[in-house]
Amino acid sequence: VLQWLIVLLVLVNVITLIDFLNIPDLGIITERDDGRITGPVQEVNQYGAILIFLIPVTAGLMLGSSGMFKMVYAFGSALAVVLLGLTVSRGSWVGIICGGLYTVYLVRDYVRRDAVIKGAVIALIIGTIAVVTVIVVNPEGVLKKFEFSADSSINSLSSGRIDVWRRLLTKMSYWPVSFLTGYGWNTYRVLIGIYGDPHNTYLLYWFNLGLIGLGLYLFVVLWVLRYTVSSLRYISEGLKPLVIGFIMGFMSLHVAIFFVALYTPWLFIWAMTGTVLRVIVDERRRAMIEEDNEELKEQ
Repeated sequence: VLQWLIVLLVLVNVITLIDFLNIPDLGIITERDDGRITGPVQEVNQYGAILIFLIPVTAGLMLGSSGMFKMVYAFGSALAVVLLGLTVSRGSWVGIICGGLYTVYLVRDYVRRDAVIKGAVIALIIGTIAVVTVIVVNPEGVLKKFEFSADSSINSLSSGRIDVWRRLLTKMSYWPVSFLTGYGWNTYRVLIGIYGDPHNTYLLYWFNLGLIGLGLYLFVVLWVLRYTVSSLRYISEGLKPLVIGFIMGFMSLHVAIFFVALYTPWLFIWAMTGTVLRVIVDERRRAMIEEDNEELKEQ
């Protein structure tokens, strides 16, 4: 199921790139004035967040596969990196870099050093291809996004995010109880949505659900990470790249959503998370059965 789901997403990305380059113009992807690609979710930063979750998972499947599927996953990984570059989403790049580095630290006891070096070289090559592609296809968009001056304020460097976050926290300060309980489900759009998207999933949850709701969400995220990392010792060598790729994608995503409010993509992300967790549960059960059999043989 997971393999075919990823294949389907690779196909979606192919269609996205074809429509973006107008070969032909399918009329599916909305074009922005600055040339940045919005993807099927019609928003650059949300699409970037999806891609940085998808890239490591697809790469993990590639390393654990063979034959036709290996080629499809290799192509899908490279294509997703190119599309990530075309989003020109700084938050997504921060997410995948920070998430990748922390993942290496988390799984340091379960991977060989030569495998880490090999992965870093492959990532560098693909990243270089993505950068070159972006510079060729949309040089104006890149220059505009990374254009800084000596008199630039923190707010302008954050693309106006600081101002939006300040308004959000100011609104919460009018009713201090909201810091604990929030204003209620989906109330951000009603109360201060006129000021624009919050550009921060954590602050959005805090505003709507308070520390209680945000805390419960963070508990789920930390549990998933802890469970997957602790399960690596039970995972077979063929599936270990997939699980490590999931850890990296999940970690990268939760760094990136500090800079973007995610909505519809959660349906895909939690479906993928549930599927990978199902694989992990089966692997743990298999490993435990094998351990029990070994103990019986010794007796």
